[in-house]
Amino acid sequence: MRVAIDIAAHSRMLEPILGRFGHYLRGIPLSAPTIPIISNRTGVALTAAQATDPDYWVQHLRNTVHFQPCMATLMAQPGRVYMEMGPGRAMSSLAQANGVAAGQVIAALRHPEQAMADDAWHIGTIARAWACGVAVDWEQIWAGARRNRVVLPTYAFQKKPYFIEPGKAALAPAADLPARQDDIGQWGWKVQWKPASAGFDADDLDEADCQNWLIFLDDQGLGLNTADRLRA
Repeated sequence: MRVAIDIAAHSRMLEPILGRFGHYLRGIPLSAPTIPIISNRTGVALTAAQATDPDYWVQHLRNTVHFQPCMATLMAQPGRVYMEMGPGRAMSSLAQANGVAAGQVIAALRHPEQAMADDAWHIGTIARAWACGVAVDWEQIWAGARRNRVVLPTYAFQKKPYFIEPGKAALAPAADLPARQDDIGQWGWKVQWKPASAGFDADDLDEADCQNWLIFLDDQGLGLNTADRLRA
């Protein structure tokens, strides 16, 4: 079922023209709607008596828009699709603010700031409506062009792993470039290792703890005392 919502302007600037507007309406034939219309004066379906009453439309031009009750009436029937007939997004935003899912709100026209061809937008709009369950007369869309039904494979096209991948070895950091050393007394050497305590003294060793030792001796004999004590 197609349903329209009539939107009234609400401004005191309209006050001076209400009389002339009513006079104009009384001079033209007014008919009952052929599709259901939700009145934003009452929030429910517009009656034939209201639609053909010039005074209703005069008040409609001036009084408050009851948008939320209109949406409540429409949302009472689930599965509706809402289309905004214009380049703006004001009504779409209000519909979503009143609880309509974003996927059920479709814009008939692209926004002026959207850089997209109008025909491409039109096809996309029809496709979105079809995806929401709206019956589409594709014969008018394709203009007799042949379309073949394609049987899709039974496997998923997109696969997403959820296992934890093994860790990867981190690359060793690049060696720092030599830094400028202004103190000439610090030239020519660089600390490569530092002596550290073994955690015990050589005097504490007994025969049960005999081990092989490699001792680096210099020509000054600084390590001879330690070697003699170990031999003892």
